[in-house]
Amino acid sequence: MNLTVNPLGFNNRKYQNSPQHKPLGCVVKSDFQYTPKISLAQKAYAMPLISFGSFNPLTLEAKLSRFVAKYSAGDCPVILSVRKGFIGDLVEKIVENPDKHLIIGLAGESASGKTTIVQQSRQVLGEQISTIEGDDFYHDTSETPFAELLASGYSFDVPGAFDINKLSEVLKRAHLANQVYLPSYDKVTCKSKPCATLLPVKQVTLLDFIFALQPGIKGLLDIGIYVECPKDVIETRWFERAASRGKTPEVAQELYRDVQEKAQKYCNPTKANADVVLNGNTDIGTWKKFLSELGGLFQDLS
Repeated sequence: MNLTVNPLGFNNRKYQNSPQHKPLGCVVKSDFQYTPKISLAQKAYAMPLISFGSFNPLTLEAKLSRFVAKYSAGDCPVILSVRKGFIGDLVEKIVENPDKHLIIGLAGESASGKTTIVQQSRQVLGEQISTIEGDDFYHDTSETPFAELLASGYSFDVPGAFDINKLSEVLKRAHLANQVYLPSYDKVTCKSKPCATLLPVKQVTLLDFIFALQPGIKGLLDIGIYVECPKDVIETRWFERAASRGKTPEVAQELYRDVQEKAQKYCNPTKANADVVLNGNTDIGTWKKFLSELGGLFQDLS
């Protein structure tokens, strides 16, 4: 992709940022009109300030703003909130480095819907994305019987249960390299295998990790997303998943109490670090439509 710079000497933050973004619980009006501020000199030349393929920053930012407005509307919006200035910041990153590997982190409580979003992204966008599962970075506890772990007070739902340093190294490499080695983790045996998988890094990489918005990880992301979901939906999903992983109802109940306690302490507060908050209770059909339209916005950028 060729990057053409306007001879006016355009500073890539002179274009207007996206509109005032809403707090959680509010709705962006779907009839929002995007009105960037353009100088008289720019109007006189009547030419793109910076062209990025067939896009210039104003065009891309306006399209993203309209997309956000559309999916923030209605009784059950997909987008619950967007950080003020986020769209402008994202466009700037793309313009400054067209070949950049974008890393998007999805955080949120266990069973909030993160993995569903990743799965639907794979189905809709296919080869355009690569994915990293945060659960593969659990520390290996296979040498200690599971019941003994629980009795000792060990928790799988705190940042210390994961090899954060290893995950940080992988994310740093993913920004620069075309492939990275990933560990794998067996949730039944609690055994970890280092360097088990060689991941080809695509233009966009999704990180599915409950603690993706913790300070040590958030700084390595280009986009930080928090997935929010009603508690009753989370509970139903969680127990269904626990049963599929071989947990007895008694063990599952004990684990769930710990999950909720640790989420309140370590996960939920990180929503404040999110660029975007998504609705984890969105139905599959809407996710497919949402992701298809979002992919279409960037089709000419690849």
